[in-house]
Amino acid sequence: MLTQQQYEALGNTMFRYRSYIPLLGCIFFIIGAIHFSYPCNSHAVDLLWECVCLTLSFGGLLLRFHIAGHTAKGTSGRNTKRQKAESLNTTGMYSIVRHPLYLANAIIWLGVALFLHNMLFAVVFVTCFYLFYHPIMFAEESFLRRKFKTPYDTWANKTPRCIPNFSLWKSPELPFDFKKALKNEYSTFFAIIVTYTAMEILTDLSVEHSFVLDPFWCVVFLLGGLAYLSIRYLVKKTDMFKRRMQS
Repeated sequence: MLTQQQYEALGNTMFRYRSYIPLLGCIFFIIGAIHFSYPCNSHAVDLLWECVCLTLSFGGLLLRFHIAGHTAKGTSGRNTKRQKAESLNTTGMYSIVRHPLYLANAIIWLGVALFLHNMLFAVVFVTCFYLFYHPIMFAEESFLRRKFKTPYDTWANKTPRCIPNFSLWKSPELPFDFKKALKNEYSTFFAIIVTYTAMEILTDLSVEHSFVLDPFWCVVFLLGGLAYLSIRYLVKKTDMFKRRMQS
């Protein structure tokens, strides 16, 4: 049994590598793809279900987009070296749930898990997802409690950790910054596109025993790639995003 200090240390370690450790889940998705079959033996039904799953994942992305656009500098970022928070977020999504970004990630990955038409796999995946993020959430909460003390306790005592309580909603304190949100989340958008395209190839390969890529997914991947490269160019090579961020 780990002590609270050891559990927090584990959470901080997992926090630093949280973008990479979930890639181990690819092994389980490959196994799931091997046993994949079209629902009702219909490719059309399968495509419809894939669109439902993709829509669910994009719902999680929109939640991340909303959070990123309303949060202050120095919070809810993509830092991986250490915990940091220049202010305590308690409005917007943070008024109804303590870890809205991880909730958004769970929605994104739930869509991916459901792609395989296997509810048992989805349940196991969601359980593993929670077990993975729990020490990270514990470490973040310990850090915030030490830094903000009473204000943090007041907020945390009434705000649920994972399941939103919509009755607690408070409008975001800061206006929505579209450029900040886009800069933060355009890579997440393309990661979703790449993940779904790869899953489509794997599952069709399992069923057809040959490389097949549906025209729908070709269009999705090409348009998604074009959008990603365009935004990346604007972020890296122009001042379009820097002006708003620095003002």
